[in-house]
Amino acid sequence: MCFELLGFDILLDSKYKPLLLEVNHAPSFATHSPLDLHIKEGLFKDLFNIVGMSTDKKKEIIRRQMESKQKAMMSKITLKQKNALKKQEATEFAAKQNKWEAENQGDFEKIFPLAI
Repeated sequence: MCFELLGFDILLDSKYKPLLLEVNHAPSFATHSPLDLHIKEGLFKDLFNIVGMSTDKKKEIIRRQMESKQKAMMSKITLKQKNALKKQEATEFAAKQNKWEAENQGDFEKIFPLAI
């Protein structure tokens, strides 16, 4: 897994319309005030939670991958069936991921992909 935390500098005009000034690939994590500390502690807590940083989760993923490979070697399914199964698994995984993210986003707000 790999992720990057970006810093967005945004101004709000008098009608609260956001204006993007810049995106920082290496934002500052220094804390110069109690408010700074409060905001950045919450940010890191939410960040580590949303990316699911835990060794137990990694072990579970590896176990499931091994089971899947073993099943594939033991079963005799056609390529078409295999592709259909992969597509179904990807759809189910995306639904679970979206649900999990919605339940664990903390103070983050999902802005992409756009809801249609």
